[in-house]
Amino acid sequence: MTRFLSLAACCLMLLAAACSKDSDGDVAELLKTVPADAGTVVSVNVRSLAVKADCKVEDGKITLSPSLQKSLASMKDAGMRKKTEMLLDGKSGIAVTSLVVFDRGYHRYITGLLDDPGAFKSFLASGDKKYQFKETGGIEYAADVAIKGNQFWSLSVGEIDPLDVKEFSELPEGKSFISTDYAEKLVSGDYDVKGLADVSRLMGDGGFVKQAQTQMALQTVFSDAVYLEFMADFRKGSLAMEASVLTSKFKPAKCNFPLSKIDTDAVKSIPGTGNAAFAVGASSKLVEKVNAMLSQAGAIGKIYAQILAPVSGTVAVLGQSGGQPGDMRLNGLVQTGGKELNPLTTVVGEYGIQWRLDGKDLVLSTAQQPQGGISAEAFAKECKGAFFACMADSRQLKSYFGNDRLPVRHAVVRMEPSEGSVKLKATVESDTEEKNLLAAAIEAMM
Repeated sequence: MTRFLSLAACCLMLLAAACSKDSDGDVAELLKTVPADAGTVVSVNVRSLAVKADCKVEDGKITLSPSLQKSLASMKDAGMRKKTEMLLDGKSGIAVTSLVVFDRGYHRYITGLLDDPGAFKSFLASGDKKYQFKETGGIEYAADVAIKGNQFWSLSVGEIDPLDVKEFSELPEGKSFISTDYAEKLVSGDYDVKGLADVSRLMGDGGFVKQAQTQMALQTVFSDAVYLEFMADFRKGSLAMEASVLTSKFKPAKCNFPLSKIDTDAVKSIPGTGNAAFAVGASSKLVEKVNAMLSQAGAIGKIYAQILAPVSGTVAVLGQSGGQPGDMRLNGLVQTGGKELNPLTTVVGEYGIQWRLDGKDLVLSTAQQPQGGISAEAFAKECKGAFFACMADSRQLKSYFGNDRLPVRHAVVRMEPSEGSVKLKATVESDTEEKNLLAAAIEAMM
């Protein structure tokens, strides 16, 4: 999450820097200066994002919508506000229509094109005295920025090393990311953001133990899990995101577990509403495989195996977060084989959840009924074709993020079978169909 937010912040900083040219930025040229072994490589269509954020791009100048202008004026970070204001005057020399973000070791870089390198250096120097450019080996650099020709590199944290940038700018054929089998996917396609991340580095901030645990879990679930592919696209009133696990050869990684789709009719049968919902298709074959693994984990693993043993189908819940810790409100069901239910029902009862049998289905409820903006029928539509789905309404999301300005109605995350692998899809819906979700999100962040 820290890395994701860092990337998002970088993108927002450059959002105002849409270019003065009519053509798209040449992502292929930028990828020639990205090392083939980069841990993360992301292509960002800045022009598209600028337009979708209600920015007017004309004659080399950005004009924000009145609401964004108001948000900019109220930004608490004076340094960011000043830099953004200066970018908007159209004289900064930045000619970015597309940019590339990449990781090398523990460093994150943004690289893009310049329409006027001289104007860019003047713009930086006038805004901050630390930008006094020097030159080493044909690389001009100051603080966190370096320039060669009409291309710039910006380091997210710390001072940039001109020797690193020199290496990037002179990568031989076969050593740059453009030579990889994945480069074409970043160069072509209609998307706002698309990228690739080495899964072994995704937990880089969590320490060696967490990295090892994450890698072991992924390799258990997938065969040759090496990369995570992801994309994001802002649409009218919504944000759509996708992610897939890829092999070392950039192919979908095979899932080693049997996947069973959610029984949507069972989900529809759940009474009431909630502000959060969850469902998973847990076939008996999946439970058997999971239990075989748990049984090898000692006494505790065997206890969990006994609890899961009767599950044979869909597990689904509509719930509401209560005002106090432990105040859980829900309605739900667990499809079972009808046998060996005692360990499962004992655990359910210990959590204060009432249960009854309807045929072989274990029907769950609490004394206090959940309420929210999600009905079982609406959630069932989101579950169609998926083996896992969760959904949260605006109230739940605002509570989780601690921000009452979130301009959303609900968010959905789902996983579905795809080419023998798994595809994760997420959608965020605006609270009004006409609202520009990207612009409203930026306003909330400002």
